[in-house]
Amino acid sequence: MKRAISKSSHAYKNSSWDLVDAYEDNEEVLESVEEEYLPEPMQEMDADERKAYVKKVTNERESIKKEIQKLSAKRKQFIADNKPVAASENTLDHAMVNAVKDLGKSKQLIFE
Repeated sequence: MKRAISKSSHAYKNSSWDLVDAYEDNEEVLESVEEEYLPEPMQEMDADERKAYVKKVTNERESIKKEIQKLSAKRKQFIADNKPVAASENTLDHAMVNAVKDLGKSKQLIFE
């Protein structure tokens, strides 16, 4: 779950191996990529069809990202609303999360 949320954030980018991300950084990437590295549906397309296809996939991806973010917010609110009142802070997962946060803070990481 957290991985999907992370990947749907604005901070996640993989231009080195993801054609959609690379295209967002530089539209000329479609002209320079070799056909054998393109997904099968794109290998038979001309330049204009490839651009249209990448734009379509980009729009679909953005729609999915927005849906993930919306559902994540609902999930977070649901958990907050349904958290047991007397939740013990003396649990293993609480201790582990705090240990990771303490270590992260020592490395100048910021946690929400």
